[in-house]
Order: sequence, then C-alpha cells, then structure tokens
Amino acid sequence: MAKIRTLIEQGNWYKGNTHSHTTVSDGRLSPEDAVAVYREYGYHWMAITDHGIWGTHDGLQDENFIIFGGTELGKPLPPKKGFGHHVVFIGVPSQVEFTHGQNIDELCKDMDTQEMIDFMVKKGNIAIYAHPRWSHVKMDEYLKIKNCMALEIYNSASEVECGCGEVSSYFEHSLWSGDRMLAIACDDAHLRSAYGGGWIVVKAKALTHKDVMDAIKAGSFYASTGGPEITDFWVEDGVAHVDCSPASCVTFFGDGTVGEAFRGEGITSQSWDSKKAWLPDKLNCIYAVCTDANGKLSWTQPVWLK
Repeated sequence: MAKIRTLIEQGNWYKGNTHSHTTVSDGRLSPEDAVAVYREYGYHWMAITDHGIWGTHDGLQDENFIIFGGTELGKPLPPKKGFGHHVVFIGVPSQVEFTHGQNIDELCKDMDTQEMIDFMVKKGNIAIYAHPRWSHVKMDEYLKIKNCMALEIYNSASEVECGCGEVSSYFEHSLWSGDRMLAIACDDAHLRSAYGGGWIVVKAKALTHKDVMDAIKAGSFYASTGGPEITDFWVEDGVAHVDCSPASCVTFFGDGTVGEAFRGEGITSQSWDSKKAWLPDKLNCIYAVCTDANGKLSWTQPVWLK
C-alpha cells in the first residue's frame, strides 16, 4: 500500500474557528470585538456565523487575518427525534452569491433540512453539522443527513454551558456508515467564556480564502481543544503513523477495529499496525486522537484506505 495522508506536503499552519457568534449571553460583543479576541488568541482566520444571517465582515480582515462568509441555520424536529438540526455553512466570500446581512432563513424557510443543506452547498458553501448531542438528535435521525462535509466533534459553548461538547460517538457512527466525515472543533461562542475553547489548525499553501478552504476540503487539518500539536499523520503499508508535540496518550481508531491506545510520558511519535486489528479486511479508515497530560484532545482527520 502506498503512503496515504491528508496533510499536504508543502504549506504553513493556520489556526482558525469555523463557528462563532457576536451576540453572547454573558456580555455582548460586536463583530469588531469578536475579531479582536481571536486575533489576541493567535488565530489566523475565522467565520462569524450568526443565526440566519449571512456575514462576511470584509472590513475587519487584512493580509494577516481573514474572515470567511458564514451563517448557522436550523430546522426543528418532532420531540421524539430531537430538538432540531443545526448546520453551519461557510464559504469563500467571492464564490458565494449571498450578500452581507442577507436573511438566509427567509430563503430556506420552505425547505426541509436536507433540501436546505443541498441548496447551501450548491451555492458554494461547505456544510458542518453542529452540536448533535446538545440538540439531542437521535442517532438514526442524524445518520439520515447527507452532504455535510464535517461534524463538530467538539463544541466549546456546548461544553462550557451544558457539559456536552464532545460527540465522538456521532463521528464514529458516520464513519461506520461509510460517510467520509471530517472532524471539526469550534467555539460556537454564545458565551464569552466559550471563546478559544475549540479550533482547527489547517495546513495550507498560503493564508488566502481559497487556499485555506481547499485545505479544509482536503482534510489537511487537525481539530483541537488545546491538546498536542499534530505535525503529521499518514498510513503506509497498513501501518498508521502520527507525529505530535508531547502527548500522554495516542489512540488509533477505525471503522473495522476497536483501535488501540498507547500511553506514556512525552510521546512524540507513535505507530500502529492495522493488520493487527480484529477485522483488518473490514477496515476502511483510520484516524488518531492525541491527548496531553491535562486531558486536552487533538484529532487527526481520517485516512481512507479504500
């Protein structure tokens, strides 16, 4: 088997947030204030995804900090199926037809969830399924949804407010079902205290909307709650390899195996032979999770073997 990787060979690392709001319950922030917070935290890019309204905020970016167009849309569910589907949409401003401040809820009011996702993706956005555990979406209902590129495997606001921000079980079920889902960590910062709790670090050719978006679509990034920095991840001849800053645990997962955890002090490189999996012939993808001594997590993106 040839070397398979998600991270591009040449590029730089850019930290960003796909899901944040400017109205927060413990102190209102203007768009200018929100951008200032992320700049202070060392981010390179973000999307302001206020509910139902398309936002680009072009005047708040420069060559060192870019802002993607974005919004968050929701559709209610019958009580037995969950509170509702919430989906974040972000896109390269010059490639999306919407204008800053446009009411996207109104455009999508007569659509069901799948129609809404398909419409927004057709308009040039990527779709990210948001906080399914906070939304109490039943697993079978969640798995019906298609055309989302990624899932929020960690949502900082859900964790800070309700203790339900981490949703690995939903992510795993997507992979087990054959969906080529990517894992996003984000803030969804309705709470000021949730800013800077989750992010992704993208390896892109340059800090431009197109290059960062191309890298996200390719899976050239890792998701983090402040865990180890992941510098490389690949699979070669059935052996998965991860390089990272010091970790206390590195765990490999896949759709055809229960995985394996490696524990120690200061792990910076770890390998796992997938041929030792319970069902190696059923293994279609492998990803790794790196944990630091404080329990902070970082997720690679899945490498698909077939």
